[in-house]
Amino acid sequence: DIIKKAASKVDAFLTVEMSMGQMVEDVKLAVNGEKPVSFFGTTGGVIPTPQNIFDELKKIKEGI
Repeated sequence: DIIKKAASKVDAFLTVEMSMGQMVEDVKLAVNGEKPVSFFGTTGGVIPTPQNIFDELKKIKEGI
């Protein structure tokens, strides 16, 4: 499984969804508690920009 392999190479995961977080639990299950998994979601057809995602990653990095 790609996510499980990635867990050995990264500090954390960020799931980016245009929803209320339907996939974040699946990612957490795949990571199996090895790394933290954060969620960034938008609704109402709002598409997150690369800057939105970068800003969220910075927040996560500062919290690790």
